[in-house]
Amino acid sequence: MTSDAGLQRERTTLAWHRTALALLGLGLVTPRFAWPMLGAWSLVPAVVVAAAAGVLALAGRRPLPSRAVDGRLPLLTTLAALLLALVAAVLVVWAA
Repeated sequence: MTSDAGLQRERTTLAWHRTALALLGLGLVTPRFAWPMLGAWSLVPAVVVAAAAGVLALAGRRPLPSRAVDGRLPLLTTLAALLLALVAAVLVVWAA
């Protein structure tokens, strides 16, 4: 097995960028599905999730030790995902 010293940081940074891109995509698609039921209120979770994705993308560029010390980025990711899940649950219940 070959050693890939230094690539761990790059893989971690790429993982944060993929997560931010996924959240951005989901946030921008939210109004498309929620507009018929929530109207302009569907823009609120979209803006919040898009802002969280921007923060993740920017913070993901920091050196690894500073990211590993605190748990703010995982918390932000979890809260953004929970907000999207809440919107989806509201839409499912409202449509039923």
